[in-house]
Amino acid sequence: MKGKFFLDTNILVNAFDSTAPEKQALARRLISKAVEGSQGVISFQVAREFLNVATCKFKIPFTA
Repeated sequence: MKGKFFLDTNILVNAFDSTAPEKQALARRLISKAVEGSQGVISFQVAREFLNVATCKFKIPFTA
């Protein structure tokens, strides 16, 4: 996995947190780099944790 990096739940959550603009901007840059360069990886656990936060704990929860 040379050149790859791991995105944890906090990075995904911070990308949606407009109360902390600096963290949000950094998280979005990391996610963009991960997607554009096919360099980022997440685990199944991170995906589940993020979906739990996004559907239950966000001020405006995600919906289907």
